[in-house]
Amino acid sequence: MLEGKLALVTGASRGIGHAIAEELRKFDPSLYRKPRWLVFNKVDLAPDAAQRIAAIVRALRWKGPFFQVSAISGEGCRTVCAEAYRFISTGKERAARPRSRAARAAAES
Repeated sequence: MLEGKLALVTGASRGIGHAIAEELRKFDPSLYRKPRWLVFNKVDLAPDAAQRIAAIVRALRWKGPFFQVSAISGEGCRTVCAEAYRFISTGKERAARPRSRAARAAAES
């Protein structure tokens, strides 16, 4: 019934997003296991965003793609939109990596 479908759940680690993810797991475990992305918004508000993001990625032991965006400035929005389009169109995802040099250095430390 849900084969080939895409679900977008924001904030799936806590609160309502977590509750939705748990309902997806109960409803259809294969849907729950679909690929997930981390999208960090408002990165323009924290001067140390790259270091904070790297710490979160390490703490979660996250192996999937993650993106840094600022909806206000547009930073990273084209990248995440292009990857979402590519994923929806092909059903495949690339291993997205942080784009900025500071973010790469922080993620590797």
